[in-house]
Amino acid sequence: MSRRTRYEGRVPDRDVSRIRLWLRDVRRFFDPLSTVAAAIVVLIVLAATFPGIIAPYGYEDMSLRERLQPPNWSHLLGTDNFGRDVFSRLIYGAGVSVYIGLVAVLIASTVGVTIGVVSGFYGGMVDAVLMRLVDVMLSFPSILFALVLITLLGPSVISLVITMGIIYSPRMARLARAGTLSAKNEVYVESARAIGVPNRRVLLRYILPNIVGPLVVQASLLLPIAILVEATLSFLGLGVQPPTPSWGAMLSAGRAYMEIAPWLTIFPGAAIAIIVLSVNLLGDAAQDWANPRLRRRL
Repeated sequence: MSRRTRYEGRVPDRDVSRIRLWLRDVRRFFDPLSTVAAAIVVLIVLAATFPGIIAPYGYEDMSLRERLQPPNWSHLLGTDNFGRDVFSRLIYGAGVSVYIGLVAVLIASTVGVTIGVVSGFYGGMVDAVLMRLVDVMLSFPSILFALVLITLLGPSVISLVITMGIIYSPRMARLARAGTLSAKNEVYVESARAIGVPNRRVLLRYILPNIVGPLVVQASLLLPIAILVEATLSFLGLGVQPPTPSWGAMLSAGRAYMEIAPWLTIFPGAAIAIIVLSVNLLGDAAQDWANPRLRRRL
Protein backbone atom coordinates (compact mmCIF):
# COMPACT_ATOMS: atom_id res chain seq x y z
CA MET A 1 0.00 0.00 0.00
CA SER A 2 1.43 3.36 -1.00
CA ARG A 3 2.01 6.08 1.56
CA ARG A 4 -0.47 8.37 -0.18
CA THR A 5 -3.21 5.71 -0.11
CA ARG A 6 -2.41 4.83 3.49
CA TYR A 7 -3.07 8.33 4.83
CA GLU A 8 -5.79 9.30 2.38
CA GLY A 9 -8.91 10.55 4.15
CA ARG A 10 -7.19 11.16 7.50
CA VAL A 11 -7.14 14.55 9.18
CA PRO A 12 -3.56 15.90 9.44
CA ASP A 13 -2.09 15.74 12.93
CA ARG A 14 -1.52 19.50 12.90
CA ASP A 15 -5.23 20.18 12.31
CA VAL A 16 -6.18 17.67 15.02
CA SER A 17 -3.93 19.48 17.48
CA ARG A 18 -5.51 22.81 16.61
CA ILE A 19 -8.99 21.39 17.12
CA ARG A 20 -7.98 19.92 20.48
CA LEU A 21 -6.48 23.23 21.63
CA TRP A 22 -9.62 25.09 20.56
CA LEU A 23 -11.87 22.64 22.43
CA ARG A 24 -9.65 22.91 25.49
CA ASP A 25 -9.95 26.70 25.46
CA VAL A 26 -13.73 26.46 25.11
CA ARG A 27 -13.98 24.05 28.05
CA ARG A 28 -11.69 26.22 30.15
CA PHE A 29 -13.49 29.52 29.72
CA PHE A 30 -17.05 28.25 29.51
CA ASP A 31 -17.19 27.08 33.11
CA PRO A 32 -20.37 25.62 34.68
CA LEU A 33 -21.74 29.11 35.43
CA SER A 34 -21.29 30.22 31.80
CA THR A 35 -22.80 26.95 30.60
CA VAL A 36 -25.92 27.55 32.70
CA ALA A 37 -26.09 31.11 31.35
CA ALA A 38 -25.82 29.80 27.78
CA ALA A 39 -28.63 27.30 28.43
CA ILE A 40 -30.85 30.08 29.81
CA VAL A 41 -30.18 32.30 26.80
CA VAL A 42 -30.95 29.44 24.41
CA LEU A 43 -34.25 28.73 26.21
CA ILE A 44 -35.24 32.40 26.09
CA VAL A 45 -34.36 32.64 22.40
CA LEU A 46 -36.43 29.51 21.67
CA ALA A 47 -39.35 30.94 23.63
CA ALA A 48 -39.02 34.23 21.75
CA THR A 49 -38.88 32.40 18.41
CA PHE A 50 -41.84 30.05 19.00
CA PRO A 51 -44.12 31.85 21.47
CA GLY A 52 -47.31 30.40 20.01
CA ILE A 53 -46.13 26.86 20.74
CA ILE A 54 -44.96 27.48 24.33
CA ALA A 55 -47.48 30.03 25.62
CA PRO A 56 -50.76 28.44 26.78
CA TYR A 57 -52.77 31.58 25.96
CA GLY A 58 -52.57 34.52 23.59
CA TYR A 59 -51.08 37.74 24.91
CA GLU A 60 -54.41 39.55 24.32
CA ASP A 61 -56.73 36.85 25.73
CA MET A 62 -58.72 38.52 28.52
CA SER A 63 -61.08 37.14 31.16
CA LEU A 64 -62.37 39.68 33.66
CA ARG A 65 -63.64 36.87 35.86
CA GLU A 66 -60.06 35.72 36.37
CA ARG A 67 -58.43 39.11 36.86
CA LEU A 68 -55.62 39.47 39.44
CA GLN A 69 -55.49 35.78 40.24
CA PRO A 70 -52.33 34.57 42.04
CA PRO A 71 -50.20 31.83 40.47
CA ASN A 72 -52.18 28.60 40.13
CA TRP A 73 -52.38 25.50 37.95
CA SER A 74 -54.43 27.28 35.28
CA HIS A 75 -52.18 30.36 35.23
CA LEU A 76 -48.67 29.46 36.35
CA LEU A 77 -47.64 33.06 37.02
CA GLY A 78 -51.09 34.48 37.75
CA THR A 79 -53.14 36.99 35.78
CA ASP A 80 -53.06 40.77 35.43
CA ASN A 81 -55.75 43.41 35.93
CA PHE A 82 -57.42 42.42 32.63
CA GLY A 83 -57.34 38.69 33.34
CA ARG A 84 -54.50 38.05 30.88
CA ASP A 85 -52.08 35.22 31.60
CA VAL A 86 -48.78 36.66 32.89
CA PHE A 87 -46.72 33.64 31.78
CA SER A 88 -48.00 33.92 28.20
CA ARG A 89 -47.32 37.63 28.10
CA LEU A 90 -43.79 37.04 29.39
CA ILE A 91 -43.19 34.53 26.59
CA TYR A 92 -44.45 36.93 23.92
CA GLY A 93 -42.61 39.82 25.59
CA ALA A 94 -39.35 37.88 25.34
CA GLY A 95 -39.64 38.02 21.56
CA VAL A 96 -40.09 41.79 21.63
CA SER A 97 -37.18 42.39 24.02
CA VAL A 98 -34.77 40.03 22.24
CA TYR A 99 -35.75 41.38 18.81
CA ILE A 100 -35.22 44.99 19.88
CA GLY A 101 -31.89 44.19 21.56
CA LEU A 102 -30.50 42.20 18.63
CA VAL A 103 -31.57 44.65 15.92
CA ALA A 104 -30.33 47.63 17.95
CA VAL A 105 -26.91 46.00 18.41
CA LEU A 106 -26.83 45.12 14.69
CA ILE A 107 -27.54 48.74 13.74
CA ALA A 108 -24.98 50.03 16.25
CA SER A 109 -22.36 47.58 14.96
CA THR A 110 -22.99 48.39 11.29
CA VAL A 111 -22.97 52.17 11.72
CA GLY A 112 -20.23 52.27 14.35
CA VAL A 113 -17.84 49.89 12.60
CA THR A 114 -18.27 51.72 9.29
CA ILE A 115 -17.49 55.07 10.91
CA GLY A 116 -14.57 53.71 12.92
CA VAL A 117 -12.92 51.81 10.06
CA VAL A 118 -13.24 54.69 7.60
CA SER A 119 -11.98 57.16 10.18
CA GLY A 120 -8.99 55.09 11.21
CA PHE A 121 -8.02 54.03 7.68
CA TYR A 122 -8.16 57.39 5.91
CA GLY A 123 -7.18 59.65 8.82
CA GLY A 124 -6.69 63.38 8.30
CA MET A 125 -9.76 65.56 7.93
CA VAL A 126 -12.06 62.54 7.62
CA ASP A 127 -10.85 61.22 10.97
CA ALA A 128 -11.15 64.63 12.64
CA VAL A 129 -14.72 65.24 11.48
CA LEU A 130 -16.03 61.76 12.24
CA MET A 131 -14.39 61.54 15.67
CA ARG A 132 -15.65 64.96 16.70
CA LEU A 133 -19.15 63.76 15.79
CA VAL A 134 -18.58 60.66 17.93
CA ASP A 135 -17.31 62.82 20.80
CA VAL A 136 -20.45 64.97 20.68
CA MET A 137 -22.65 61.87 20.85
CA LEU A 138 -20.65 60.43 23.75
CA SER A 139 -20.90 63.68 25.70
CA PHE A 140 -24.62 63.07 26.35
CA PRO A 141 -25.81 60.46 28.86
CA SER A 142 -27.29 57.47 27.04
CA ILE A 143 -30.70 57.59 28.72
CA LEU A 144 -31.04 61.36 28.20
CA PHE A 145 -30.07 61.04 24.54
CA ALA A 146 -32.55 58.18 24.13
CA LEU A 147 -35.36 60.20 25.73
CA VAL A 148 -34.74 63.09 23.34
CA LEU A 149 -34.70 60.86 20.26
CA ILE A 150 -37.79 58.89 21.33
CA THR A 151 -39.64 62.16 21.95
CA LEU A 152 -38.73 63.38 18.46
CA LEU A 153 -39.51 60.09 16.67
CA GLY A 154 -42.51 59.07 18.74
CA PRO A 155 -42.85 55.93 20.89
CA SER A 156 -42.84 52.75 18.81
CA VAL A 157 -40.77 49.61 18.28
CA ILE A 158 -39.05 51.05 15.19
CA SER A 159 -38.21 54.30 16.99
CA LEU A 160 -36.83 52.33 19.91
CA VAL A 161 -34.60 50.21 17.68
CA ILE A 162 -33.29 53.22 15.75
CA THR A 163 -32.68 55.19 18.94
CA MET A 164 -30.66 52.48 20.65
CA GLY A 165 -28.75 51.76 17.45
CA ILE A 166 -27.71 55.42 17.30
CA ILE A 167 -26.74 55.87 20.94
CA TYR A 168 -24.52 52.76 21.01
CA SER A 169 -22.82 53.21 17.63
CA PRO A 170 -20.12 55.58 19.05
CA ARG A 171 -18.77 52.79 21.30
CA MET A 172 -18.37 50.49 18.33
CA ALA A 173 -16.85 53.33 16.30
CA ARG A 174 -14.17 53.99 18.92
CA LEU A 175 -13.23 50.33 19.13
CA ALA A 176 -13.20 49.84 15.35
CA ARG A 177 -11.03 52.94 14.87
CA ALA A 178 -8.49 51.76 17.44
CA GLY A 179 -8.28 48.34 15.78
CA THR A 180 -7.96 49.87 12.32
CA LEU A 181 -5.16 52.21 13.40
CA SER A 182 -3.24 49.21 14.70
CA ALA A 183 -3.99 46.89 11.77
CA LYS A 184 -3.21 49.33 8.95
CA ASN A 185 0.42 49.57 10.10
CA GLU A 186 0.95 45.83 9.78
CA VAL A 187 3.33 44.59 7.09
CA TYR A 188 0.70 42.67 5.13
CA VAL A 189 -1.54 45.74 4.88
CA GLU A 190 1.30 48.00 3.78
CA SER A 191 2.38 45.38 1.22
CA ALA A 192 -1.13 45.13 -0.19
CA ARG A 193 -1.38 48.90 -0.55
CA ALA A 194 2.10 49.06 -2.09
CA ILE A 195 1.20 46.67 -4.91
CA GLY A 196 -1.93 48.68 -5.73
CA VAL A 197 -4.71 46.74 -4.01
CA PRO A 198 -7.82 48.99 -3.89
CA ASN A 199 -8.65 50.51 -0.51
CA ARG A 200 -12.04 48.83 -0.42
CA ARG A 201 -10.44 45.41 -0.84
CA VAL A 202 -7.81 46.19 1.79
CA LEU A 203 -10.53 47.13 4.26
CA LEU A 204 -12.73 44.11 3.61
CA ARG A 205 -10.05 41.44 3.24
CA TYR A 206 -7.11 42.51 5.40
CA ILE A 207 -8.36 44.86 8.13
CA LEU A 208 -11.90 43.82 9.07
CA PRO A 209 -11.12 40.10 9.59
CA ASN A 210 -8.32 41.04 12.00
CA ILE A 211 -10.40 43.37 14.20
CA VAL A 212 -13.65 41.42 14.24
CA GLY A 213 -12.85 39.55 17.49
CA PRO A 214 -12.98 42.54 19.87
CA LEU A 215 -15.99 43.90 17.97
CA VAL A 216 -17.96 40.68 18.52
CA VAL A 217 -17.11 40.76 22.23
CA GLN A 218 -18.22 44.39 22.49
CA ALA A 219 -21.47 43.59 20.70
CA SER A 220 -22.15 40.75 23.15
CA LEU A 221 -21.66 43.19 26.03
CA LEU A 222 -23.96 45.78 24.44
CA LEU A 223 -26.85 43.33 24.03
CA PRO A 224 -27.87 43.17 27.73
CA ILE A 225 -27.50 46.95 27.99
CA ALA A 226 -29.87 47.37 25.04
CA ILE A 227 -32.40 45.01 26.61
CA LEU A 228 -32.19 46.92 29.89
CA VAL A 229 -32.61 50.31 28.17
CA GLU A 230 -35.63 48.96 26.26
CA ALA A 231 -37.18 47.86 29.55
CA THR A 232 -36.43 51.26 31.08
CA LEU A 233 -38.00 53.23 28.23
CA SER A 234 -41.03 50.92 28.13
CA PHE A 235 -41.33 51.34 31.90
CA LEU A 236 -41.48 55.12 31.35
CA GLY A 237 -44.12 54.70 28.63
CA LEU A 238 -41.79 55.72 25.80
CA GLY A 239 -41.06 52.27 24.41
CA VAL A 240 -43.34 49.45 23.30
CA GLN A 241 -46.96 50.53 23.41
CA PRO A 242 -49.95 48.41 24.58
CA PRO A 243 -51.29 45.90 23.81
CA THR A 244 -47.92 44.60 22.55
CA PRO A 245 -46.29 42.86 25.53
CA SER A 246 -42.90 44.00 26.78
CA TRP A 247 -41.17 43.17 30.03
CA GLY A 248 -40.61 46.83 30.83
CA ALA A 249 -44.22 47.74 30.00
CA MET A 250 -45.48 44.84 32.14
CA LEU A 251 -43.31 46.05 35.00
CA SER A 252 -44.73 49.56 34.65
CA ALA A 253 -48.34 48.33 34.49
CA GLY A 254 -47.87 46.24 37.64
CA ARG A 255 -46.79 49.20 39.80
CA ALA A 256 -50.36 50.13 40.63
CA TYR A 257 -51.05 46.63 41.99
CA MET A 258 -47.86 45.93 43.94
CA GLU A 259 -49.68 45.60 47.27
CA ILE A 260 -52.48 43.31 46.12
CA ALA A 261 -50.77 41.54 43.16
CA PRO A 262 -46.97 41.64 43.62
CA TRP A 263 -46.45 38.90 41.00
CA LEU A 264 -47.21 41.47 38.28
CA THR A 265 -43.87 43.16 39.01
CA ILE A 266 -41.85 40.28 40.46
CA PHE A 267 -41.92 38.03 37.41
CA PRO A 268 -41.16 40.66 34.71
CA GLY A 269 -38.41 42.09 36.90
CA ALA A 270 -36.94 38.62 37.44
CA ALA A 271 -37.06 37.92 33.70
CA ILE A 272 -35.14 41.14 32.94
CA ALA A 273 -32.56 40.37 35.62
CA ILE A 274 -32.05 36.79 34.41
CA ILE A 275 -31.56 37.63 30.73
CA VAL A 276 -29.23 40.57 31.49
CA LEU A 277 -27.14 38.51 33.93
CA SER A 278 -26.94 35.52 31.57
CA VAL A 279 -25.85 37.55 28.55
CA ASN A 280 -23.32 39.43 30.68
CA LEU A 281 -21.80 36.15 31.84
CA LEU A 282 -21.54 34.96 28.24
CA GLY A 283 -20.00 38.27 27.22
CA ASP A 284 -17.37 37.98 29.96
CA ALA A 285 -16.58 34.41 28.90
CA ALA A 286 -16.26 35.48 25.27
CA GLN A 287 -14.01 38.37 26.28
CA ASP A 288 -11.71 36.01 28.19
CA TRP A 289 -11.68 33.51 25.35
CA ALA A 290 -10.80 36.21 22.81
CA ASN A 291 -7.88 37.47 24.93
CA PRO A 292 -4.74 35.64 23.65
CA ARG A 293 -2.62 36.77 26.60
CA LEU A 294 -5.05 35.25 29.10
CA ARG A 295 -5.25 32.02 27.11
CA ARG A 296 -1.47 31.81 26.97
CA ARG A 297 -1.11 32.41 30.72
CA LEU A 298 -3.69 29.74 31.57
